Amino acid sequence: MLADLGADVIKVHALHDTYWAGTHMGLGTNRGKRSIALNLKDKGGLDAMEHLIETADVVTTNWRPGAAARLGLDDDTLRERHPGLIYCNTRGYEKGPRSALPGTDQTAAALSGTEWEDGACDAGNPPLWSRSNMGDTGNALLAAIAIVAALYHREKTGEGQAVSTSIVNAGLLHTSYAWIHADGTPADWGHVDGDQYGLSPYYRLYQCSDDDWLFLAAVSEPARARLRAVIGELEGVSGNARREADLLESRFRSRTVAEWFARLDQGGVPVEIVDEGFCRSIFDDPEARASQLVAETWSGSVGRFEDPGLLINMSPAECVIQRGPSMCGEHSREILLEHGYSDEEVDDLVAEGAVLDGAPEPW
Repeated sequence: MLADLGADVIKVHALHDTYWAGTHMGLGTNRGKRSIALNLKDKGGLDAMEHLIETADVVTTNWRPGAAARLGLDDDTLRERHPGLIYCNTRGYEKGPRSALPGTDQTAAALSGTEWEDGACDAGNPPLWSRSNMGDTGNALLAAIAIVAALYHREKTGEGQAVSTSIVNAGLLHTSYAWIHADGTPADWGHVDGDQYGLSPYYRLYQCSDDDWLFLAAVSEPARARLRAVIGELEGVSGNARREADLLESRFRSRTVAEWFARLDQGGVPVEIVDEGFCRSIFDDPEARASQLVAETWSGSVGRFEDPGLLINMSPAECVIQRGPSMCGEHSREILLEHGYSDEEVDDLVAEGAVLDGAPEPW
């Protein structure tokens, strides 16, 4: 996100990250960045890192605090030499006694209630492995917000900042709709039903005659009145959520998903088709390409690369797709030359195993 906003983002890979950088996750998270691969346990690699930090606005790590301190790359050590530096640390767990523990997307989802809520455990279901719970990515987005705020603060005051967040913090944000009364009893904020179809008969998934699914979002009384005008009155079931859902289910089963969408959409009822193909077909949408909502770039490891592009729009300034996903160490030589090294010095660092020169061969 910071690269799309115009930052020069240098990803410091480990020398052994060649495989990871070529995975779907590595490709998806390294678009727009340049990559330098350093062995930070080698003096030459650590010295190269120090050269990068001398001209950096921000240093961000996802290490547990002790790992950075052992290399002299912790906040206290770095900002003593560079008081204007923004230092960002992201972790698995919240700031406190658990900060040094290893954490993952799913450990945070388990702790913060996402797996419980998405599984509709209150309805008697087992927890659900929530594949899209936004823990890892939410952590990164919180970090990007913190970094931008710290840069703004430095511009106003000249002071550097230490900022941090975690996957658990993101999980707590995403489940913050859930609350309880002071006595510990559950509040009426809407629970997923046992079938995991929705929160109420009018905010729910329904299967149609062709076995495709429709999502209904008639959450206001005017929207429900428009629904009844299209689908017919629901006589004799008002106030009984289970019977309302059953009756709506039988009505939706009478037509195809396309027929229901056309009728409800024309009738002003908030509705959408559950479209597994949308996320693929959008890559052929000329408007999405023109607005760069879809980006087409190039990766040295896979060639032509397409992924979701600019997710923020600005005017009159513009966001920018700078480059495709970086390979591990793809820009090592380029970056070191920019920071005062000669080609011969880079060759020496590569020979001693302090740096990986991963520039791709021409296709």
